[in-house]
Amino acid sequence: NIVEKVATTLQQYQTSIKIMKREEYEIIGYCRKSPGNESVENRQRLLKHMVGRLQERSLVDKVFVSLSCKSNQPISERDSNLKKKDLNFLNKFTDGSMQGKLNWSTYSLCFKC
Repeated sequence: NIVEKVATTLQQYQTSIKIMKREEYEIIGYCRKSPGNESVENRQRLLKHMVGRLQERSLVDKVFVSLSCKSNQPISERDSNLKKKDLNFLNKFTDGSMQGKLNWSTYSLCFKC
């Protein structure tokens, strides 16, 4: 019974997201990395992996990323001073930083983190 429940959970979850999309919700994903000592390459690889999971499992329409922030940092302050190289990296595989996400607040949205 547990194996069957685990096997069907993702399908049920994605069905609920598809229903929201039919109701014209925009599914927005967000992921972040906590400050750490890993290399830039490793941090980017991990973020790309998280973005891919949001796209694959949560069927997100857009994904926004914070390269380095603490979970208790106010959302309005996240990514407020990104360097150009960081923005270039984000623009290659996401829809921008947390600051870009704030511009979507007037739409019918469902956030997936």
